Amino acid sequence: MAVNKQIRTVRLDNVKRLLDEKWGGNKRKMERELSLSQSTVGKWISRGNVPDAQARRIEDHLGMERGELDRSDEPPLRVYYVMVSIRGHRVRDFIEYLRFFSIVREVSALFGEMDVFVKVESTEREFQDLVLRKMQRYPSVRYTKTFQGLEGARWQTAQEAMDLSFGGDGGNEDLISRIINLKMKAIFNGLEALDRNLVTLSKGDPFGVHPKEILDNVKSEVRWTSRYSKDRFRNDRELLSCSRKATRDRGASIRKIYLLDDEAQSQLDRVKNHAQQYIENGVTVRMLDEEKWICSLYGATPKGYIIADEDLVLIQKKQECHIRYGEEDIREYRDNFEHNWCIASDLDAYLENAL
Repeated sequence: MAVNKQIRTVRLDNVKRLLDEKWGGNKRKMERELSLSQSTVGKWISRGNVPDAQARRIEDHLGMERGELDRSDEPPLRVYYVMVSIRGHRVRDFIEYLRFFSIVREVSALFGEMDVFVKVESTEREFQDLVLRKMQRYPSVRYTKTFQGLEGARWQTAQEAMDLSFGGDGGNEDLISRIINLKMKAIFNGLEALDRNLVTLSKGDPFGVHPKEILDNVKSEVRWTSRYSKDRFRNDRELLSCSRKATRDRGASIRKIYLLDDEAQSQLDRVKNHAQQYIENGVTVRMLDEEKWICSLYGATPKGYIIADEDLVLIQKKQECHIRYGEEDIREYRDNFEHNWCIASDLDAYLENAL
């Protein structure tokens, strides 16, 4: 029987919470204790679904009530829409006032009977407090009309950044004001990301981080995994030089997993030559076919990343890279690396099986 989407999400969130609280984030430990086959928990997380029978097994094992994993202690978030009528010419002031409320998702001035459209995502209590105590008591508000969105019957397109070409009443001064507001929003978003132990950098950013900087500054240990295609095997002298200095001059331990897609597997001679260069420069190398990769809590597909000295994780993506430095984040990526390291093969064994 198909599981309701909302129940499925709540159930998965509860299982993730139990994984951290009961098993310290160790999926293999959880699987052993519950007599599950290896990689079962990782598949639940990557697919976003914990089957009914397995959910009941967890509840029985932990002495929980039947169905407890399908219940959420937090009140549900709902989507509300509010139409507001404003006295006089105070629309702009009211729109700026709404910036202070985090549950407000969208605001727009309107033509016609109503003056302002507001989209809110919150619990029912938070919504009532916003409308009754904050919005209706605002001096220039005449009255409001509220509507609640229906779950399962709503969609929206992704909204782009503010359109700066849209003309305003204040000419250049208004344009400059909107540019400043846009920049301030970007700064606050950056600060919010820092609170989540996350830094995001674009590849073209002058502050961008390259694996070379990681290897240049590592003190004791690096865990390194990278996805390779046939066009990725090339001699990178800087990385080889940094690896040699880290292993020989500073005595650092560097382990690297090559993730190979189908095209890379057809270029085994190039794979061997590239990997051999790293081995000669002190790096311990293992090979793993991409489809065998065990997923982490943070992604269903293999990601290239570097864990440096248990201090930070650099996650490499096509257009940007992320840096995570929270203890839980580092532990998750470290455990993910170790799981995949155990199933990966050394170079000679991989080539022997492949040939």
